[in-house]
Amino acid sequence: MISNIIDYRKKWDYLSYKSKSEKKIIFLHHTAGYDVFSAEDWLYKLSLKNYREKNSLVGVNYYIGKDGTIIYAIDNEKWAWHSATANVDFESKTISIELDNLGFMRYDDSKKYLIDLYNNKWLIKDKYKNLIYASFRSYNFEFLELEKSWRGFNIYHKYSEPQINSLIILVDNLIRDFGIERKISKNFLPEEATLNPYILKDFSGIVNHSQFMGVKTYSTNYLDIIRSYVKWDLSIVFPINEFKQRLNLIEI
Repeated sequence: MISNIIDYRKKWDYLSYKSKSEKKIIFLHHTAGYDVFSAEDWLYKLSLKNYREKNSLVGVNYYIGKDGTIIYAIDNEKWAWHSATANVDFESKTISIELDNLGFMRYDDSKKYLIDLYNNKWLIKDKYKNLIYASFRSYNFEFLELEKSWRGFNIYHKYSEPQINSLIILVDNLIRDFGIERKISKNFLPEEATLNPYILKDFSGIVNHSQFMGVKTYSTNYLDIIRSYVKWDLSIVFPINEFKQRLNLIEI
């Protein structure tokens, strides 16, 4: 049972499409932002803009904050554009979830700060093993420093335990409610994403955006790397083993 849900469906009702397809896929993203409420509001305003200018709707069904709070935005039986596949049949059979997470970081030259996707500087307050504690304005986040870089970076925003707990409970409920298969790709977080046509046509299970996006660049220029991968959610520090074990997922 989920008790920490905030219902925004009335707000999003006319900014979503009715599904004609049976729900088969749970599609995971992360926001690349600082706060789950600002992320939801940003996407809402983008959807309004797209609706007015292009008659096209973007959005996701759920958002999960770092404290485990769930925003229920688009009804499960509906959908909006989110996967960048431009495939109506695929999109309409997905239930999409955004995890509040900033993504990748890098050190500044002094090594006293981390710099985020938006070139904001985070003061490093403490370090413990591979864990970095850093702050920016009112935000105090934990980051993980990896021994080996992934898609050009080796520091990533840590997904929180309350957030992952809420995600697992939500996904388990959705799997049961819609008869979605407990399947997941062996290469769920690929270094270089290659879209398998099987996912678009016949797959039932759990996917994430980094399986769909990621064109490798051999440039060492920071901006070239950013442009090649955009935000590449989910990131490599997503606790995939815990996720698979607690949901009894089968690798394919």
